[in-house]
Amino acid sequence: MNEVSKGARPLTSVELLDVAVWREIGSEEPQPRAVFVDALAAIVGRWLLVRSDAPWVRQTPLSSVKLLWVGRETGTWASLHHWKKGYVAPPHKHLAGAHAFIISGKLQVRNGILNAGDYVYEPSGVLHDATTALEDTTYLFICNRAVLFFDENGFTRYTNWEMMEKLRSRAANETRAEAAE
Repeated sequence: MNEVSKGARPLTSVELLDVAVWREIGSEEPQPRAVFVDALAAIVGRWLLVRSDAPWVRQTPLSSVKLLWVGRETGTWASLHHWKKGYVAPPHKHLAGAHAFIISGKLQVRNGILNAGDYVYEPSGVLHDATTALEDTTYLFICNRAVLFFDENGFTRYTNWEMMEKLRSRAANETRAEAAE
């Protein structure tokens, strides 16, 4: 990484970005690709493209999530979810609208079945009974606020943009640890 000297030709936008990324990393040593992606994300914000090889974060033995985007200012997030056949999401309530698009598989939601290619919008305040993966299922989920989970005894946990950020951090740390090995 060389600094620009007086009288030299102006740097292109790509060269400027390259310098900024190396400064963010703080090292000129070779780095795993994930380190470059993290540095670039820190520079340009969290709207960065998510690569197809971005990690899936295992939540349970039957469910994984890949975080695509978090909008801290609105509380919105976008994620891909992969549920293995038999996974059951507990009863929950959406505190704002949520969108789901089924990429592959089949989900039992209330009295209906969502198949690959189906889209559903859940308005704020919607209560769900359990949602079941009838086969291995991957779906896109865009949520505009928290989701509250409950059982027959009441509230058990919630998911919101902050929880999604924690998942993103966990995945990034695991990727860095694997790269260091």
